[in-house]
Amino acid sequence: MADWSVELTPRAEKAVKRLDHSVRKPVAGTYAVNMSTAVLSVRLPEDLKRRLDDLGSQTGRSATFYVREAVESYIDDLEYAYALKAEAEAVRRGEIKTRRLDEITAALGLDA
Repeated sequence: MADWSVELTPRAEKAVKRLDHSVRKPVAGTYAVNMSTAVLSVRLPEDLKRRLDDLGSQTGRSATFYVREAVESYIDDLEYAYALKAEAEAVRRGEIKTRRLDEITAALGLDA
């Protein structure tokens, strides 16, 4: 049997922690989900709402389920993108020290 490990990215680690906190031990073949919820009202174009309703009808899930799934899967990307933007702006303002690529390769002994 092989012995190996996987190093998770911060984004993947966050997703695993969220999963660990939301799923409890199986009970009779199902999982009990522990989720505290809040209400958010969202206005959607009629065609998008109709598509969500149609998807729900086909799958037996609610439109709310799919909206929640979409937000959960996309929010990490948004947080990451805005953090990168803020960091880039801080670099441009000179608040974060940077190094040129040639300096890094020389420091690592990678210059040819």
